[in-house]
Amino acid sequence: STADPAKSRKVRFAGKQLKPGGAAEDQGDFFGINSTGHVIAEHKFPRDGESLLRGRAAADQAGNELAKMEFSIDGKPVHTFEVKGKREQEEYEFKLRMSAGNHQFKAAFINDFYDPKAKRGGNDRNLYIGWLEVAGPLDVREDDLPESHRKLLAATPTATRPPAEAARENLRPLLRRAFRRPATDDEVNR
Repeated sequence: STADPAKSRKVRFAGKQLKPGGAAEDQGDFFGINSTGHVIAEHKFPRDGESLLRGRAAADQAGNELAKMEFSIDGKPVHTFEVKGKREQEEYEFKLRMSAGNHQFKAAFINDFYDPKAKRGGNDRNLYIGWLEVAGPLDVREDDLPESHRKLLAATPTATRPPAEAARENLRPLLRRAFRRPATDDEVNR
């Protein structure tokens, strides 16, 4: 199998897997945050590498700016999103380089607004977070690949071995077994 190793390292956190803080309240399919609050996912990154942080969120809009959701790692902000629309859930993502080990991925509502007298544009800004997700490391290393893949594709392209030459080296043993005889150069090149 040549399954994508990055996909197999995708982990989604929802419901009880998320730790709420501040005004975040578990409402079944999502966490409702009607004042300053956040949800946290604890994740162990298997090794250093580029990772993808994702979150599904919606908002109630009010005031003169869109609801804002901030992603942070171990308490350090890494990216802020404007959550558009009114209650339509959308996915938001940000790539960054992570170090191996346990880290806290937090999504926070950072610009609460409430004015009972406001008429235009609504009077209560809220954020709703459905889930958080971590994917990665996204870069595939040789030791990430299954043993069967490494056996079949032992020759990899390098600075001195062009892709076509690596492909020929990998095909020869396969063709020898399929044809039950050594393959000719023409057969390999084809």
